[in-house]
Amino acid sequence: MKKSVIINIIAISTFVLGLALIIGSYYLESLFMMLIGIFFILIGILSYIMIKALSLFVMDREFNIEALKKAGLTIVKCNNCFKDNVLEDQYCVHCGERLGNSDEIQEEYKT
Repeated sequence: MKKSVIINIIAISTFVLGLALIIGSYYLESLFMMLIGIFFILIGILSYIMIKALSLFVMDREFNIEALKKAGLTIVKCNNCFKDNVLEDQYCVHCGERLGNSDEIQEEYKT
């Protein structure tokens, strides 16, 4: 199983545990149990949002090389970290180094 799926399951389980604690606090008339339930619900929601935001950030850095080539963009390797980038971006999305220079451009995926 992927690490993100396991973390999603933990976040959702934390939320469900919080709901169960709040329901249990109603029947047991326990203010402390309700506060713990609210805490677990908040932790579950915040961790789920954080995981989704992080996965969007990671997906933003992944390239679909074929789609980029069809769009007419030039794919180059960064001279610093050696990862694929789009030359038109001017800076590496992985390390921030300036891409290519006028003397030599490494075009590994040029069509």
